[in-house]
Parts: sequence; structure tokens; C-alpha cells
Amino acid sequence: MSIDKRTEMILKKESLTIFNQFCSKLPSESLGLLMMYLQKFNDDNPDNGTIVFTKKEYEKKLGNEEISIDEIQDGIPDLLGPVRFKGDIQIMFSMFISINIRKISNEYSIFMTCSDIAKDYIFTDPNVAKYNFIDEIKRRIDELTSIM
Repeated sequence: MSIDKRTEMILKKESLTIFNQFCSKLPSESLGLLMMYLQKFNDDNPDNGTIVFTKKEYEKKLGNEEISIDEIQDGIPDLLGPVRFKGDIQIMFSMFISINIRKISNEYSIFMTCSDIAKDYIFTDPNVAKYNFIDEIKRRIDELTSIM
């Protein structure tokens, strides 16, 4: 995707704000997937933006005994939805372009691919590092699940 220099500058400047806006509307199921993605993205730094993790890795990260595939699937639609930013510019894009679950050798794997904009301007911003957000995402998941 080609972005003009002004939009690129604003995306770099506003990446933290855009990320916070995106997270503020996500349900707990989506936050958990995003948390896992961010950790793996920062650890693996993929060129193509695709991260793969198993259902067991995800369950371990969330500290749950077992999470159903339905619960994981419930978190996918909100991550694929549009991100709208209104500031010095108005822009709409998706953080993720593809999220799917595959069963490989009796183990479920989750494949998540972010958009080029998210990869180049949001997730690579040092202010959007896992150390700044993983604890916040966990806290919000705990808050949301304690309400339920």
C-alpha cells in the first residue's frame, strides 16, 4: 500500500493514539489474541507480519486450563474490523488482514497476519512495544472477565 509522506508522518506521530483507540473498543476475547500477537511480533519481528502460535501456547499465556475454539473465534471479527482515525488526517485501515485457525497434527494453530500499515507504523513503534501494553491488556482482560 502506498502512503503519501504527510500521512506517513502522521501515522508515525500518532501510532500510540491509534493503537489505544483500537484497543479501547476490543472485547476480552480480542484483547487476548492481540496480546499474544504483540508478544510474538516483538519476539519474532516477522517481515510479512504473520505470527503463528498454538492453542496450547495461547492457553498457557492466558493462564487458563482450556479455551474453546469458539472462544478464540469470537475474538477474531473485532480484530479484522476497520480502524478509523480522525486527527490531522482521516484514515481508515485494518490492523489485521487475516486471522485463521487450522488443525495440524491434532493441534490447533492460530495464524494472524497484520496489515502493512499496522506492521510498518503501529506495531514497530517503540511506544507500542509489548512492555507498554501486555500488562495493560492483561489488566483489561481481568477487568472484563470479572464483570461477566
